[in-house]
Amino acid sequence: MTSSLEICPRCKQRVLDRNDCGESSLYRSRHLICNPCFHAEDAQIEQEGTNDLPLVLASYGGEND
Repeated sequence: MTSSLEICPRCKQRVLDRNDCGESSLYRSRHLICNPCFHAEDAQIEQEGTNDLPLVLASYGGEND
């Protein structure tokens, strides 16, 4: 059984597999993101020293979780 792919709110590519993805760690986020973006977001949070990144969160658009 294959799952349909959806658009990842971070990279905007049709790569989001809801059976194999990560939950965004941004403050106040209710988004699922693809695994590569999950790791990139984690690195960005580590670099910024906070998960409160409102501009990044705004770029994700509407909630998908």
